Amino acid sequence: MKKKTQTALGKVLTQETLLEMAGNRYFARGESYFAKGHVNDLASDEDSVTALLPRQ
Repeated sequence: MKKKTQTALGKVLTQETLLEMAGNRYFARGESYFAKGHVNDLASDEDSVTALLPRQ
């Protein structure tokens, strides 16, 4: 089994950090979207991370 390598962003952007930055309401919404399989992909650049969702 291949070991997953952690990116520099993944080392600093932890679940706790995301919760603190987003707040309970938006963090819970994001978790719900992910758990239901609605997150297609993640995009990131130097100062942001965006979850890509299917068009409604």
